[in-house]
Amino acid sequence: MGFQSQDHPEYVYSRLFVKVNDGKLAIVLVYVDDLMIIGDDEAEIIRRKENLSVRFQMKELGHLKHFLGLEVDRTQEGIILCQQKYSKDLLKRFGMLECKPISTMMEPNAKMCAHEGKDLKDATMYQKLVGSLIYLTLTRPDISYAVSVMSRYMQNPKKHHLEAVRRMLRYVKSTIDYGLL
Repeated sequence: MGFQSQDHPEYVYSRLFVKVNDGKLAIVLVYVDDLMIIGDDEAEIIRRKENLSVRFQMKELGHLKHFLGLEVDRTQEGIILCQQKYSKDLLKRFGMLECKPISTMMEPNAKMCAHEGKDLKDATMYQKLVGSLIYLTLTRPDISYAVSVMSRYMQNPKKHHLEAVRRMLRYVKSTIDYGLL
């Protein structure tokens, strides 16, 4: 279910609203039929909840724990964002759940070339795998550069590109509990 916009007849699937008042912040994020209200202006958050509940049927779920594959945990140090479940599901989907973990993401001094090497019969799996890793970079800046390098070969990946991406999955397995504080 989407919310219909007055200025556009098509459905709106995601929107971000930000309000800053006297240096205090209130944010409303709508994604399909999920709604998240956060910020440091408690009075504005309460007003937004009251206003929205008049127009839409809402259910208060308490503190945010999961949202769009992100796991949210509060500690004394701050808020931790991670994607442990997403990472496990990713490893399972691509047959790497039982793989041997490694501590380095890429082969040292590895050279990736767009035109050398054996073609893959079907690039679909490579494209899905790299796309899934791109989503994982939301909470994993340690893999961002390597994923961006491997995304350069989406149109015509070679066998050695797929091997490099599978190596990245082995690294993800060894660092599955990584996230952002």
